[in-house]
Amino acid sequence: MSLFRLTVPARINILGNPSDGNEGDFATLTAAVELRAGVLARRAPAGHYQFDWLAAESGPVQESVTLNTLNEMPPTRFFLQAASLAQLWQHSPEWQQKVSHHGFQLSFWTDVPRQSGLGGSSLLV
Repeated sequence: MSLFRLTVPARINILGNPSDGNEGDFATLTAAVELRAGVLARRAPAGHYQFDWLAAESGPVQESVTLNTLNEMPPTRFFLQAASLAQLWQHSPEWQQKVSHHGFQLSFWTDVPRQSGLGGSSLLV
């Protein structure tokens, strides 16, 4: 089973906020901090879409859900990730083709405290 590991750092907004760009103001100064979120991705058989929430990068699984299709609504903890994948399905024929032939297991983790203002939700997308 193939394994792909991706981690991204949290960020601090020193001046402005990235969403300010929605109103035309792109003067944003941010800095990365050494708190991270990540995903471990593994290939699975076609029709098997599994989401795991880990206690830490190498920690035990706290919650797991397996979907038969990407149109199913997962539990709240995995909604953001599943919604992102649903957008890929809707707009990417390449993604549709690959997911039709291979399932996946995605194991998410984060060191970023909930509601800390460090960009935690965007890290998981």
